[in-house]
Amino acid sequence: MNVFKKKFSVLFVVCCLFVFNDFAYSQLRTGLDVLVDFQISKLKGKNVALITNKTGVDRFLTNNYELLRQNNVTVKKIFTPEHGFLIDKEAGKKVENSTIDDIQVISLYGWHRAPTKDELQGISVLIYDIQDVGVRCFTYISTMKLAMNAANDNKIEFIVLDRPNPISPLHPDGFMVDSSNISFVSSYNIPFIYGLTSGELAKMIKDEEYPELSLTIYEMLDYNRKKYDDEQFRWVNNFIPPSPNLQDFESVLLYPATVFLEGTNISEGRGTSEPFKQFGAPFIIADDVVFQLRILKIDGVYFEETSFTPRSIEGISENPKYENEKCYGIKIKVINRKEYNPFQVAVGILFVLQKLYPNEFDMMKYGSFFDKLVGTNKLRKMLRDGVHYEDIIQINHKQITEYQERIKKYIIY
Repeated sequence: MNVFKKKFSVLFVVCCLFVFNDFAYSQLRTGLDVLVDFQISKLKGKNVALITNKTGVDRFLTNNYELLRQNNVTVKKIFTPEHGFLIDKEAGKKVENSTIDDIQVISLYGWHRAPTKDELQGISVLIYDIQDVGVRCFTYISTMKLAMNAANDNKIEFIVLDRPNPISPLHPDGFMVDSSNISFVSSYNIPFIYGLTSGELAKMIKDEEYPELSLTIYEMLDYNRKKYDDEQFRWVNNFIPPSPNLQDFESVLLYPATVFLEGTNISEGRGTSEPFKQFGAPFIIADDVVFQLRILKIDGVYFEETSFTPRSIEGISENPKYENEKCYGIKIKVINRKEYNPFQVAVGILFVLQKLYPNEFDMMKYGSFFDKLVGTNKLRKMLRDGVHYEDIIQINHKQITEYQERIKKYIIY
């Protein structure tokens, strides 16, 4: 009987090890994980520069530059985008150069936005490893494009360590970019919600802009583009806020629905605990806005009345709109992700504000910034001219159909 028990115990342990092994390897692994686990020898003897911030971690939350150094890879310098390496600078604020663990950290959101020839002297590989949010105006992909250009000009290999598009179940949507509105918040002719991972987008940029660039994509393993980022299978919850005002996944999900308000005189909730989850202004009558939004029957979301008073928060929002003034507004909740369409929510909000407050609502508060966020002046003009919400959505649809055909050959997952 004891012999039987021992044999059964051994068999049980062996089975558990097989199950554990399958379980361990079925979790999502980013391009960084794949590089370190299987391909790290390819970087040996090369001088590496990273374009990254603190989102550049492996599945166990170890920073990329630490992993490379542990594997005897020479990391000569780090380039960092908007918000800085520690992601502690608010949107639009210049980032200074610094050091981390004796590595020089060069800002690409200070006096220049691409690595210079002098900064790339002696560098043989430029590696991009940043968690993005899948929305065109979020400037990390603009930094990637400019860095690809610099690598191409200087004949340097460019590597993208791919990461999830956190909102990939959302279909591409929003206006394409007019040539007159190319800017750092709309640097490439893709829709507002572009539906690609950074690696897939890099493939398209190389093909269309820099065909001579030496580009390598380290693809993810066990990534499911039909799942949102918080639905991907991981042992460790490794959500790191990609910017000071996107502190949880819900804010990332709502960001494309409310970020256009940055270009207007409506508060997008900066200076509160719930930026991009709510919006308002002192002149808004919240009940009226909610009523009009509900008439539009926008699927997947719920609108409710709220009020808030924006405050200055160091490193997050130091001079928010309507600072210390009470704003009346609307809170948005995603109640059905399968039906949620943030571009429709965004257009619905703008349509209702223009309808109710034609004299108070100002889409030119910050000059052309609204148009640059949207990628075109067409939306602003249609809203001003009274084009109905549903017609605006339909006008945008043709561009998206063409884009979906364009990207087919770049889809990896």
